[in-house]
Amino acid sequence: MYIYKVYGVVKVSEKVPVIIFEGSGESGLLEEKMRKYRKQLTINITEKCLASQNIETIVLVTNYEDLLEVSKQLPIEIVSTSNRLPFHFGETLAEIVHRFGFDKVICLGGASVPLITVSEIDKVAKLLINNEDIVISNNAQSADLTAFSPADILRKIELPPIDNPLSSILRDQGGLAAHYLPITPGYHFDVDTIQDLLYVSLHPQGCFVIKDMIEKDGFSIEKIKRTANKMIEPNCELLLTGRVGHWIMKIVNDRLRCRLRVISEERGMKALGRDKGGTVHSILGDFVDLKSIDGFFSYLEEYCDAAIIDTRVLFHHWKLNATQQDRFYSDLGQFEKIHDPKILKFTERAEKCEVPVILGGHSVVSGGLLVLVDAYGKKLSWK
Repeated sequence: MYIYKVYGVVKVSEKVPVIIFEGSGESGLLEEKMRKYRKQLTINITEKCLASQNIETIVLVTNYEDLLEVSKQLPIEIVSTSNRLPFHFGETLAEIVHRFGFDKVICLGGASVPLITVSEIDKVAKLLINNEDIVISNNAQSADLTAFSPADILRKIELPPIDNPLSSILRDQGGLAAHYLPITPGYHFDVDTIQDLLYVSLHPQGCFVIKDMIEKDGFSIEKIKRTANKMIEPNCELLLTGRVGHWIMKIVNDRLRCRLRVISEERGMKALGRDKGGTVHSILGDFVDLKSIDGFFSYLEEYCDAAIIDTRVLFHHWKLNATQQDRFYSDLGQFEKIHDPKILKFTERAEKCEVPVILGGHSVVSGGLLVLVDAYGKKLSWK
């Protein structure tokens, strides 16, 4: 039980508040589609929080005017950031915590945990209610869900411009005890790209509205299915590259019969600001440069049955100013729409590779891969 204030009224509660952030400044056809999906996921997570027995006071923070209008129909607080450019996550979070007088708080992105269940939300809330001087998160280096107490610790730390490093800053600068959530699709899968949405449509905990939207927009899940079919074969030679965590390697080894080839590098790339500082270095990138793009994929065809590649590490290693559209089109395999010549060539060769190759962001070698393994464990058919 703890005390907090809402608009000057003191309340005593055994429940905790949630702050949900959702917004973007990007423009373009794919970005518009992405916003449409993320808005639906934001409504979905809001409804799950409303269904939780341990959540009280939900604050939605967004710059989407249409999402603001839809959200007015829900019993939640709304904060518009339409006039806040550039947006600063930490400063906005601190302002909201102070404004509402929160003593404990859960904060997450609108599309950050699309497969989370109401029961999993309850577990986070109960942990926060029953503990002091704690930070709870789903990732030690780059969190998408962070819950912490006391909330006024924000006054004592360096406020991050994005949400990813908040958990580690609260641990390292704030001195809070760190608690990491168990590895489940609900806690460890988030949506950053359109391709991530395809994984939502494949999992039984996925939002059924998203599944319908994916089908109507004509996005294909066939390459993911082909890769999954290979993964479940005995002794499949599976290559994973990029920001591959030890935990996902253990899960693949425990639940499947793959033989893994792994290049794990640049973990915490975004949280540490290496992507912005131009200091990303990739062993795979050096290998591709030595072999050539064609030579690298010829190597894959000889030694691997399938590959999953976190291309963001490669793009930063090559110091490419990759636009969000080029990244998204690369993820989807639509190389003919890509402007950057190197990304175009790499994506085209991946599409024409004799073995299935999934390209994408961090999720494809972390939460997205977990979704595939989890779905297989639930005896789903990929055929």
